[in-house]
Amino acid sequence: MFAAFFGLTRQPFTAEVPAEALFRSGPLDEALARLRFVVEQHGIALLTGEPGSGKSATLRALVAAGEPAQHKFIYLTTPRSPRGLLQALCYALGLEPAWFAVALQRQVQDALCRLDAHGVTPVLLCDEAQLAPAAVLDELRLLTNTAMDARCPLALVLAGHPSLRRRLALEALTPLAQRVTVATSLTGLSAAQTADYVAHQLQWAGATRPVFTKEVIQLIAHHSRGVPRQINRLCTSALFAAFAVQQPLVEEPAFRQALKEVPPDSA
Repeated sequence: MFAAFFGLTRQPFTAEVPAEALFRSGPLDEALARLRFVVEQHGIALLTGEPGSGKSATLRALVAAGEPAQHKFIYLTTPRSPRGLLQALCYALGLEPAWFAVALQRQVQDALCRLDAHGVTPVLLCDEAQLAPAAVLDELRLLTNTAMDARCPLALVLAGHPSLRRRLALEALTPLAQRVTVATSLTGLSAAQTADYVAHQLQWAGATRPVFTKEVIQLIAHHSRGVPRQINRLCTSALFAAFAVQQPLVEEPAFRQALKEVPPDSA
């Protein structure tokens, strides 16, 4: 809508940035390196962060870094029961789910082991894992234990809110917590990283000149606390405010106006 007015060829600060064009911040690169290690080791990774901190972007970067001939990524969105989990895995693996629970579990385990035997690592990505019932988390643990603690046929990434770490500390989930190979957290960007993030987004959108003043970028860093999703919302609102008054450079008055329009829990 406002892209052309600011000399942009596409809208910046959206979730539609392709994985290869993601901003590679220090926190994201470090988390990605740890996740890639876990995939290579067929282990279990714990990826946590506040909402909007970049967990989904990190998972997308992990998938983009994989080799289709060597990895089978399966994205799971919080199954509500062990049976639902196993059925979702069957469909992802191109199988018709068995009816009886024991047969269904064996069906999934055999399929994962076959992939591994053919040199393909199944990688299960469980997003919003803090919402998964304990029974589902335990079922995921069992899938990593198909060879009596020998080589695990798959890699598992549990991504979610920091409360996921507290959940795993509960006695009922201790067996899963003890099998976690790597735990990593995403933190907010620093002020300098926030400035780089804004510049990266604008460059990806085709900017050839400054769009925000340095003062506004400093304000964005302060009010967003370095959380990428918050940065996106504040920048988009500020662009709208400047566009409304036909101001091609976003200055502090436009940002202050935008700040009033962003919900308190988002800024």
